[in-house]
Amino acid sequence: MKPPGDIWRTDPATLRDVVLDRAVMEDRLTQCPALERVWILCLLDRPQEAITEGQDLLAGAADRFRPLLVLAQAYQRQYSWHEATRLHEEALRLARTPAGKLWSAVRSAGGSSMKPGTGKLPRSLNGPGTSIAAPANASISHRHASRPSTEPGN
Repeated sequence: MKPPGDIWRTDPATLRDVVLDRAVMEDRLTQCPALERVWILCLLDRPQEAITEGQDLLAGAADRFRPLLVLAQAYQRQYSWHEATRLHEEALRLARTPAGKLWSAVRSAGGSSMKPGTGKLPRSLNGPGTSIAAPANASISHRHASRPSTEPGN
């Protein structure tokens, strides 16, 4: 039995949002902001409507960040992983986080360039704003470790 007032919850087994009171959710569609409307349409298993409205919302948005995320979620609910990933990537770039800057550098270099199993970028990407910090107990700083020797005969 659902507690009074709960209209949706996250299913712990699938981690998907599940509607508990469909009538209340349907009523919300007429009185909620456009961004929330896309999310509610997803919850009501109307993903094509959600995608159409999400695309319209994104096309007219001055700030694309939140519409990108809610539209990506609509694509995820349809198992359209490629399109959802593309939208998440754009949202990450817009967030201007260090991870977003790193991702932009990786993408501009031609794709995923992480050295497998190392968590390190190749030298071509290991520049200002893209380097991964060395552990606090490292004895040689990154700046000195990559500097070529200027001593004669070395």
